[in-house]
Amino acid sequence: MGQESKGKPEIRVNSAARADRHEDDYTALIGMESAYSKMAEVEDFELLIGFYAADALMLPPDGSQIEGHEAIMSFAKEFWPAGHLTDYQSRGFHVAPGSRFGYSYGFVEVTAKGADGENVVTRSSDVHIWAQQEDGSWKIVLDIWTGSAE
Repeated sequence: MGQESKGKPEIRVNSAARADRHEDDYTALIGMESAYSKMAEVEDFELLIGFYAADALMLPPDGSQIEGHEAIMSFAKEFWPAGHLTDYQSRGFHVAPGSRFGYSYGFVEVTAKGADGENVVTRSSDVHIWAQQEDGSWKIVLDIWTGSAE
């Protein structure tokens, strides 16, 4: 039993167990980001929405704010047919030890037909903020990306 300090029991956490949990969370986040990128390549909107928390927020380069499953689904159905994801590279991951939050970031390239019928390539950086849900799963709560057409 832990020592008492000011009437409250001292709580000791096994640092090896904490490190194992952190490694498990980190591995889970990498797996979710990998699955997300594969889903984006096949443009499966039903799977897409499963990666986002119900109250998730998207902040695309145009300055708009897209919030919640219904709005994200509507945006995805409009966005993806206009272009095709040609490259998605995850570049980094982080889960703060003892936290229910993590982030991933990467590079995205989308090719779409411009107004003149020619292909326009947009390259952007993408950041996902992930939150661990009550059931232990990880969901995107914030999706931010930049963009520049070439």
